Amino acid sequence: MHVDLSAIKLAPASASPSALRHWALGQLLDATVIGRDSNDAIRLRVSGTTVSAATKLPLQAGQNLKLKVTQLKPIVTLSVDNPAPAVEKNLVRAAINRTLPIQRPIDPLLTELDFVRKSLNSKIRHSAPSSGIPPAVAQAAQKILQTIPTWQELRDANRLPELLRRAGIFSEAGTKHAISNKQSPFPENDLKWQLLRLRGTIRESGQAAPLKSSTREQVSRPSPHPAKSQLPAIIPTVSPAAKNQSEALSPVDSPPLRKLSQLVDGVIAKIETNQLKAVSALLNGESQLVLDLPIAFEDGPRVVQFKIAQEQHNQTDDQPTTTTVVLQVPIDASATLQAVVSIVADTVSIRLWSNDDQIRESIASRRGSLVDRMQGNGIEKVTVTVGEITPIDDWGSGFDQLVDDTA
Repeated sequence: MHVDLSAIKLAPASASPSALRHWALGQLLDATVIGRDSNDAIRLRVSGTTVSAATKLPLQAGQNLKLKVTQLKPIVTLSVDNPAPAVEKNLVRAAINRTLPIQRPIDPLLTELDFVRKSLNSKIRHSAPSSGIPPAVAQAAQKILQTIPTWQELRDANRLPELLRRAGIFSEAGTKHAISNKQSPFPENDLKWQLLRLRGTIRESGQAAPLKSSTREQVSRPSPHPAKSQLPAIIPTVSPAAKNQSEALSPVDSPPLRKLSQLVDGVIAKIETNQLKAVSALLNGESQLVLDLPIAFEDGPRVVQFKIAQEQHNQTDDQPTTTTVVLQVPIDASATLQAVVSIVADTVSIRLWSNDDQIRESIASRRGSLVDRMQGNGIEKVTVTVGEITPIDDWGSGFDQLVDDTA
């Protein structure tokens, strides 16, 4: 059970109903701590009314607070309203300005990792020539692909929370949890941790012995157009004089390894951008996450995108929290299945869409069976519609306001 250590829960008999009758969800109240009755109980004067409350917060007598009403039923619950100082928002803005320009989508990296894996397996079986990727790097790349969840795992609702936690956005939180529980300090299946380990392996390979072929001979496939990256986009050429002094570039300077390094840096930046977006949402009193989850399909790895948001209505206590999940699943190179699932109390609303005509027709013909299946699983109030959905990358949010265009 989750315990909110920052909550201040009023004792049921601590105030007359008339004193609380006009409180509204989200309302801000001025309060003063009168004193502590025990380690877990305090007395407060809130807007002129004395109340008793349970809290784990280390509040002291005489302390002035600004409290926010976060729950009215079944127990009135308050939280300390501590607007994020401008310095915190500036730090987030500066961090996003660093990660946003170098972020890259995950799909090209998955394609490259799959190519490296196949090259490694071919070399092992047939003693094929080197692809320009050191064995240690190839093995680290292969390990990432081996730990990617399968499509069958994604379809298991009981496994979904675990899979989302492995998408990299909770990497630091997972490490902290592991350390506090005296487990292995690094979440081995976490995507961000695996990419950081791969990046470290790539950089360590630069200390290895020089390759014995020229830069041009190491290029196994054309490289894409260079994009902004922490690494230089221009690959230096080796002059005959330099080649006489050193047989070739070090492994980290080989085009295949440089390409892989840039892709890894870009995906780490994308994960960190999503982490920063989540932080900025929290600083603005919102709750939303964007996750890119690699999934192993039969024809190769692809990325399933999620956006999860919670909206707490604060007009009246009769409006419960709305949870919205936006989902994008690539069917093939051109077709995508999209879904928006909204949950309000015991009501579930689902909107489905695809850019493929045949898939849309299939969705429309199976709406009734989907409703029947969900009702058979105990969800009585459910509606399923077909309608166009805004892509996750274009979904409206306040995140863009954090980016300084002049930076």
